[in-house]
Amino acid sequence: MDTEGRVVRLDSLSKILCPGLRLGFLTAPKQLGDILELHMQEIMLHPCAIAQTIALSYFQELGPEEFRSVGREVASYYEQQRDVTLAALDKHFTHLGTWTKPKAGMFIWLTLDGFEDTTSLFDAALENGVAFLTGSSCQTSKTSPNLRISYSLLPPDQIEMAVARLRKTVEDAKEKISLKYDRICKFENGMVNEKCCKKATFKYENVCKKLKSTAEDNNQYMTPVDMDGIKGVTLTGPVTLKVE
Repeated sequence: MDTEGRVVRLDSLSKILCPGLRLGFLTAPKQLGDILELHMQEIMLHPCAIAQTIALSYFQELGPEEFRSVGREVASYYEQQRDVTLAALDKHFTHLGTWTKPKAGMFIWLTLDGFEDTTSLFDAALENGVAFLTGSSCQTSKTSPNLRISYSLLPPDQIEMAVARLRKTVEDAKEKISLKYDRICKFENGMVNEKCCKKATFKYENVCKKLKSTAEDNNQYMTPVDMDGIKGVTLTGPVTLKVE
């Protein structure tokens, strides 16, 4: 493929041969490969010698065709796992967000509607018996409405159960915010501002501590109030809210 010596390819054995075999390999022009090898030696000396010995013995005994066969089997397995997970998301999450449909790999990237950050959902998810990787762990931003789920290990029936538990976690968080919002986001005449409700975005940490409001134009204003000990605002027009 590369006829000009400009392509560098990185591969991993841990997702194909064995999850615990934390080995990768690099294909690159020799001049660049030699430099990267020296850089790696400076950082970590070398990968695990035992893992390298196992991988070497595998290739010496079985050869490249067997390796290709294993790769095809693994790809087929992940494809089935992916399809089960996507079906579970279609069943449980269509009203809660959007997600990717990967062509390879073992992860799906979710974007939740109405969330500024998913970090505060993590502990609640663990209490409900499910785990995920927060979007901010995969990005440079401090907050993210995204989360990453893996379908590599669980059998199909448990994938369905896990997605249902994640849905409950998200819905419980939305309900918690909704109850607070119904008490705070009101006009002075006591009517809930429906437009404001639809536009509100919330950060699910320290919900009752502080409420900030930003008006859409200079003609709107806000009056501090205190409802049952919860600091809030009485609104005179549609605004975007953030709970911090």
